[in-house]
Amino acid sequence: MDLVDIKYHDVQESFGMGGPYLGELEFKGKLITGKFLADSEIFSGDKERIVFSRYLGQYTTGFLGLRTKYDFRIFVYDIKENRFYQSKNSYDCLSIEKMTGNFITFYHAFHTTYSDYRDTIEFSFENFERIEI
Repeated sequence: MDLVDIKYHDVQESFGMGGPYLGELEFKGKLITGKFLADSEIFSGDKERIVFSRYLGQYTTGFLGLRTKYDFRIFVYDIKENRFYQSKNSYDCLSIEKMTGNFITFYHAFHTTYSDYRDTIEFSFENFERIEI
């Protein structure tokens, strides 16, 4: 797998915040549904998986629908299996730091600056589901 197989199109500032920058992902010549945090993909330590931050949209919640929630998911491509997986949980914001073994370290933020926002999730069937694109 080579980074040349990963391209972002129509990358734009999102949410009027000066970032994050979201774009459409072309993966191995095929456009993937949804938007992705541009140029944020990381390879796992063993180079067998690629991890992305995928944006699926927004919705309102709370009293009278006054709170906007964003739906970001951890999106994983398994190179050996040639399959895609997506986290079952969604996050308001998401930045991937690394994947070591079966553990993905990420931040509940669009940056990896403050350790208070750092979290880890195991790449397992309990936390991820296989998806078709």
